[in-house]
Amino acid sequence: MLNSLVQTARGVARAEFLCANRGRARVILAVAAVAISAILSGCATAPLSNQPASLLRDELFVDSKQTIDVGAVFRMNDAMRNYLDGDVAQEMRKKGAVQGLYDALYSKHELKLDYDAAETRTASEAFDARSGNCLSLVIMTAAIAKVLELNVYFQSVAVDENWLRKDDLYFYSGHVNVTIGRKRPTVRFGYESGHLLTIDFTPLSSDGDLKVRPITEATVLAMYMNNRAAEMLAVGKTRQAYWWVREAILQDAAFLPSYNTLAIVYRRSGYAMHAEAPLRHVLERDSANVPALSNTVLVLRDLGKHSESETASANLKRIVPFEPYHFFRQAQLAMKEKNFRTARDLFAHEVNRQPFNHEFHFALAMAHFALGETEKAIRHLSIAGETSVTRQQQGIYAAKLERLRTVSRTQ
Repeated sequence: MLNSLVQTARGVARAEFLCANRGRARVILAVAAVAISAILSGCATAPLSNQPASLLRDELFVDSKQTIDVGAVFRMNDAMRNYLDGDVAQEMRKKGAVQGLYDALYSKHELKLDYDAAETRTASEAFDARSGNCLSLVIMTAAIAKVLELNVYFQSVAVDENWLRKDDLYFYSGHVNVTIGRKRPTVRFGYESGHLLTIDFTPLSSDGDLKVRPITEATVLAMYMNNRAAEMLAVGKTRQAYWWVREAILQDAAFLPSYNTLAIVYRRSGYAMHAEAPLRHVLERDSANVPALSNTVLVLRDLGKHSESETASANLKRIVPFEPYHFFRQAQLAMKEKNFRTARDLFAHEVNRQPFNHEFHFALAMAHFALGETEKAIRHLSIAGETSVTRQQQGIYAAKLERLRTVSRTQ
């Protein structure tokens, strides 16, 4: 999931985005439904001091106005309903509602859903494509579970820091999962004792207990809208992105990453004077928010507030001494100068900082290859494919890996 966009001192925007990490499906059986209920009772948020609507500037984006169909996010199509009445019903009769639904959706022998972070999809889009990022798959699972009258609980999952980039946009990825459980016995599918099942496309490093925070469906909708806005920004559709992030704020005014995205939309549309307020809105509530601090440095600089910009920059450096891709850029310079050992060590440092960034593994593989360390190059190129977040990237890495293995066999 994409969460937040950020801009570094080099002038590149950083965004928070949900589910940009490649993972594997994981199921966690919860021992008692009461535990979820107790956690959910503590998730209410205090009212915001500022009205979020005052931060919106619809009049500046009238030329690109579009209506966002919020209902489409969880809406099921005919193909989903047919699958529900056929394969899902069969699995549920054999294994019970909860386990049967999971097996019908995520077993490689059934629907064959796969992870693909190319874009954030609605429930029906993810079903038709047989793939999606973690947010898309959570939405699709929840849509079907609700039709089956199962309880649905959404959770935000704490994961290791992970940055990805697209041109001059840097994306900070977050993660969500969904827990489903039996609401009541049904004549249609038989009786099942109450238990909970968490379906999670987790990063490869998550071997222990996950740290989760309950979130509401409104927050999930805000995450979806914010993801779509970030994806629009990534392909240069800045003015269209405004309407998506606007809807994110209207769905859940307490979801802070949306304000960061809004600020980037304003700045990239030439309205830096309106970008400062959304960022201050975030920092008043989370003074250590890295995406907001980073973008604040640039916005204040744009506005000629150099002293304030330097203060924000100093605060940022106390929290994050080295910005994302810092050592990667140094390594790239070393590669250009054919200083391959230095480049290898710097790329390796980035891999240690972010072990699931496919770009870092690919770069490290190239440095190893330049040094004649073919086996290590093959290993990291293989990892690049495993950690890549789209099917297209996986295909590219697979082709490169095959060529590298061919070269290795001829040496």
